[in-house]
Amino acid sequence: MTHRQTPTRRRPGFSLVELLVVIAIIMLLIGLGVVVMAAAYQRTQAQQTKMILQQCLNVLSEYRTQTSSPPTGTDGNITTFVTAVKGVPACYQLMQNMGVAVFPDAGLLSTAASPPATNYIYDAWGKVRLRYYYDPTNGISNSNALTLPTSPYKQPFFVSAGIDGKFGDNLSGETGATASNATDNLYSFDK
Repeated sequence: MTHRQTPTRRRPGFSLVELLVVIAIIMLLIGLGVVVMAAAYQRTQAQQTKMILQQCLNVLSEYRTQTSSPPTGTDGNITTFVTAVKGVPACYQLMQNMGVAVFPDAGLLSTAASPPATNYIYDAWGKVRLRYYYDPTNGISNSNALTLPTSPYKQPFFVSAGIDGKFGDNLSGETGATASNATDNLYSFDK
């Protein structure tokens, strides 16, 4: 007697393997989305910092209009610039109009361990102050600078340390400063 096998009916639904494949694809898409969003966030921060640098140039332009010369700043100290600008009412008003994200004395809460000084200008990352350079005689002539470029036309310029927070020079007391630290620096003369 031969037994005939009857086909077994398959229950409706998904197998475990099919569910695992779908979950893996979803996780892969989420991972790619996180990477893309992080990159977009960094680009946004860089664009905001470039806008801050441009705003600083606008204040500098107004300062030059009012006083007929920019403040000298060969050491990169932004307080030289801010202090000089605060002495000219029209420039100080323009500086205040830039908003709290730029000038901590207008109310920025810093994430740094110590409270921010009133003469610092922070970039979009909020942790690193900007630098101001101008030497009317030679451009920049600081022997401690490892990778500091000179501005075209020997004009004053501003620098942000970028996302890594390191300028890549010996001016800020960075330990182990190398030229590679300066690759993400943003300059006001860059477009």
